[in-house]
Amino acid sequence: MANVNDNTVTVLLGDGNGTFTPTAVSPATGSEPRSIVVGDFKGDGNLGLAVVNYNHGTVTVLLGDGTGNFTPTATGPAVGTYPMTVAVDDFNGDGILDLAVASSNSENPGANPGEVTALLGNGDGTFKAGQLSRSRSHCVPHLMVYFAEPTALFA
Repeated sequence: MANVNDNTVTVLLGDGNGTFTPTAVSPATGSEPRSIVVGDFKGDGNLGLAVVNYNHGTVTVLLGDGTGNFTPTATGPAVGTYPMTVAVDDFNGDGILDLAVASSNSENPGANPGEVTALLGNGDGTFKAGQLSRSRSHCVPHLMVYFAEPTALFA
């Protein structure tokens, strides 16, 4: 869960019986975390977290060790202004997870054309500088869905 007031995320580990236990430490993020996705960003079989930070216009990548502990990467990639949501998939078909971040481009969502930033994964938990695309109309980016073959998006 993204904890907007203290700039952390709460990680809940499944107990195998339908209940969850929070980890002892809530990993730190940037200012005002808004959306979280889970993925194996290093290809090591351990799940990590990518968290968009509304006030910083960045993504915090937290690499998991497989036991519920997470370590942030050195620097979160910059994305559009006021990011609201993030999606994860292999968007360019290279076998490495990538991120797409939708931003409102305004403190008043819907007042300006929105933005989507594509961050292509390097396979080591870091991401290449993003490609920014602006929408043609005003929008409030709370959910992203794509319907395309991976190579059709960011070849």
